[in-house]
Amino acid sequence: MEIITDLILINCAEELKSLDENSIDLIVTSPPYADQRDNFYGGIHPDKYVEWFLPITSELLRVLKPTGTFILNIKERVLRTRNSKLQIIAVNDCCHGIDNKPDKGDYFKYCRQHFLGLISGNENLYIDVIEPFSHKAKDKTKEFLKSCSQIINKFTQEFSENFCDNGIINWKNLVAFNSSNKN
Repeated sequence: MEIITDLILINCAEELKSLDENSIDLIVTSPPYADQRDNFYGGIHPDKYVEWFLPITSELLRVLKPTGTFILNIKERVLRTRNSKLQIIAVNDCCHGIDNKPDKGDYFKYCRQHFLGLISGNENLYIDVIEPFSHKAKDKTKEFLKSCSQIINKFTQEFSENFCDNGIINWKNLVAFNSSNKN
């Protein structure tokens, strides 16, 4: 299975209109929380939040493929307290562990494989795609560390041969080498 990934990092309020309709497979967004971080985000009063965010969601829906996934990172109280007809399911993702009772009343807690299955619609995504990457990364790390050790050993050997006398740095040779004209 070939996976092609293009990450597009944009300020969606400004740039969504430039994207083609039905062109995006996954949208992950974390808009400013209502009345939070006023100095940084400008703050949006909770009573105005849905009114502010709905035009953006219209554009998100326009660019999202019919089979796409939309993930919204937001405090659920902002939308739950409104008279919105949006169906909101609050989900807490954790990176590790197992929780056999994900329904926490006000939210769901899904761990690793179950969360990825929820957002992708593929219960085997973690096993088929994510987990093999971790093994490949470990293999590449081992290869890198082996290569790195070889380079360090070679450098140490050459440095010792050229700039040391009986394990003591010969500063005269080292300074002369660094000061020479190496064309």
